[in-house]
Amino acid sequence: MLQDALDLQRRADQAARRERLASPETIQWSRAVRHAAPGSALRHAFVKTTPGATTVVTCYLDTDLTGEEISVKCKICSGGESLEDAYPTLVAGDPITVWHDGSDWWCFSNFQNNVECSCVIA
Repeated sequence: MLQDALDLQRRADQAARRERLASPETIQWSRAVRHAAPGSALRHAFVKTTPGATTVVTCYLDTDLTGEEISVKCKICSGGESLEDAYPTLVAGDPITVWHDGSDWWCFSNFQNNVECSCVIA
């Protein structure tokens, strides 16, 4: 029984060594991000312009530069009111996942308000 377990472990180790994973540099974006199916609740949008002191960002729906232009509302935790001061940062061309509630488009991800801290090292 111990021999069977050791043999199984040896075969698993050999299989793991034979498996070659693609490096992150060779993975295509379209393969790394699964696109939402047409008609599904979740869709992809691409940031049109880097957002400023607002919680709404203008995006292209489904395809970058050619998709329908939509306004996407974003939620910022910890009382934040500005996407330019939130994390993760959004810049033009960034893909985001969005959903429509019947009247407004919303970003699926929440953002965290950046808080500057001053640390005193004793």
